[in-house]
Amino acid sequence: NKTGWMPRELLSRFAVKYLEPYEPGDFMRVVRHLLSKREGLDTATAARVAASLVGKTQDVRHAIRVGRLTRRVGVERAIKLLS
Repeated sequence: NKTGWMPRELLSRFAVKYLEPYEPGDFMRVVRHLLSKREGLDTATAARVAASLVGKTQDVRHAIRVGRLTRRVGVERAIKLLS
């Protein structure tokens, strides 16, 4: 999230953390875990979604949207529709 618009007085009320982007392996591990544990996808499908998104996005929220749509239309079509 961007904080440049926030007045310094308001920003001082928060702990601002700057995070490095995920490494590909870390991204895959996080996505697999979230899709299988929280979204109820089987582990093989969660792994396919994660592997398909490496290099296309670093946004875990995007991966969750793809995972949710995957149940209805499959991995490849979900990625195509949401790209």
